[in-house]
Amino acid sequence: MEAIHYIATGIGLLFVYIGIMILTPINPPVGLSNEIMKEKFERLATVFPLEISPTMYRCFDGVFDLTAGSLAAFGRYHFRVLGIMEILFLLVFGIYSDMLLGESFLPSIPLAIACIVVLWLRDGLKAEADKEPSAKNKRH
Repeated sequence: MEAIHYIATGIGLLFVYIGIMILTPINPPVGLSNEIMKEKFERLATVFPLEISPTMYRCFDGVFDLTAGSLAAFGRYHFRVLGIMEILFLLVFGIYSDMLLGESFLPSIPLAIACIVVLWLRDGLKAEADKEPSAKNKRH
């Protein structure tokens, strides 16, 4: 199941990129500008269960995205599974927050489905050294 390996790596790299964009004041040519991110996190902080500042919420979310993405993209088997589970948690919480704000949550659905597929077929993430040896290869 090499495809699962590539899907998990792609999801992880996407979340590493998102985490870097959240944490740094870089203004890319399209999409996630710093001003748009500030406005979005001000709205998201209003529906977050704990009362924290939008800046603190942005930093927390950026570190969580970066950590989960790094684990999913570069970790060994158990760390990759943990990273994908963290990403799935982030996506579910993001969908819930978007529903509370009345915004569209449809872009998050394919990523959530991909995370569920990776978790379901997670044996494909194991390296050859991590897999159990077959009966004929076992030493007596």
